[in-house]
Amino acid sequence: MRPALISLSLLSALAAQALELNDTLPPYCHSFVYTLRLQAARTATPTVAVSLQDGHRFNFRVPCLADAADGMPARATLTLTDSLGNILARNTGNVSVDAAEKGFSIRLSSDAGGLHAAIGGPGEEIAFDIRDFPTATAGTIKATLPDGAKIIRHHLRARQGEAPVFSVFSNLDSLRAYLAQSTDPREGIYEYLDKNIPTRGIASISRPEAYRFAITRNPASPDSYQIIYLQGNSAGWKPLEIKATLTPTTFIGHYNMRWIDSQRNAHTTDTYAQYNENASLLTLSFPLLQSTIRLQKTTN
Repeated sequence: MRPALISLSLLSALAAQALELNDTLPPYCHSFVYTLRLQAARTATPTVAVSLQDGHRFNFRVPCLADAADGMPARATLTLTDSLGNILARNTGNVSVDAAEKGFSIRLSSDAGGLHAAIGGPGEEIAFDIRDFPTATAGTIKATLPDGAKIIRHHLRARQGEAPVFSVFSNLDSLRAYLAQSTDPREGIYEYLDKNIPTRGIASISRPEAYRFAITRNPASPDSYQIIYLQGNSAGWKPLEIKATLTPTTFIGHYNMRWIDSQRNAHTTDTYAQYNENASLLTLSFPLLQSTIRLQKTTN
């Protein structure tokens, strides 16, 4: 399935009394950019909350025009809390109101590399980054605004990831029964052994240490295999989802791989898997990400 692109744009002629804005992210969201720009009030400094369905909540104050009149920056704080109210990130600094538009914005951008949050008038003035942000399960974005808040712009752009595809096994017991009868040395249960992943870049967010997979032949193509997700650190993934498909090449034990990452983005270019001679080890290679993950067979 090709990733779907969803775009929402709302321009308001400074419409008054907008109490709540609700936007829905696509299922299995891969990435999004959210912008909300408000007009600063003359004397009030309203508190704005932007919350996600999964419980994450951003809070900040919009500086007033009176504070900006003297040309001096105002102090502001951007805070992120989780569903229990625990503070995950906070940054305080000087902010200003855009002189031409009298505007002040919050901008959230999230993808496989994490989330970037920023507020400011003419541009980003206070910001922070959160790694391992659960973009795929964020759900909805709701902005709660005080009475009289005036919206200049409101924009959401989101990209949908791969929808889950489940194996033919109805439950874990049927999978175990199948593997117990298998005589194929490449089928079985494989668990994380080790990794070689850069400490910087998009691959650095990978957390494969808890991976536990079943590998079976692909019912639709007996020469190929499926890697079936059993356990891991991937938020929103369920047991028996297909994590990857291995298609044979001309080399023995070597397969081209279609891999779905934790944010449900498909990797199909220059990704491959290699069994060792007795199929006790399987190496997953991602040359474009300069990364490898090795799995060891624990049982069949």
